[in-house]
Amino acid sequence: MADTANHWTARLSVQGWCALAAVLAVAFFCINIQIPSKIFFDEVYYVPAARHLIDLSSPLNQEHPPLAKYLIALGIRMFGDNSFGWRLPSALFGGLALFGTLMFAWELYRSARICILTGILLIAGQMLVVQSRIAMLDVF
Repeated sequence: MADTANHWTARLSVQGWCALAAVLAVAFFCINIQIPSKIFFDEVYYVPAARHLIDLSSPLNQEHPPLAKYLIALGIRMFGDNSFGWRLPSALFGGLALFGTLMFAWELYRSARICILTGILLIAGQMLVVQSRIAMLDVF
């Protein structure tokens, strides 16, 4: 019985630290997220598709799943049709991806060291950072 209580206490503690890491990651992803202020790279496909969803006109890029375009459209509706509005949902989901990965590492190994190392490698690898700072479908 005491072992089960210790397990849940440790899990709640780990969840709290992983959530803190995710919040800090979102803050990091949002630093100058509005730069450049114009559409670049593959945003040329997904931002106009999100605008079409807002206008309820014919959908663009039907070969791609619509959920991420809906989330980009939600960012545009909430924060404006600007680079911050396009990219903020990606930053939020990047933090959620970090949280999920850290919790997965914890559940797999039950080691705080491996959990911390996983987070460091995920951020240092730059893939999550890049995908969290651009309005594309990959981080969703």
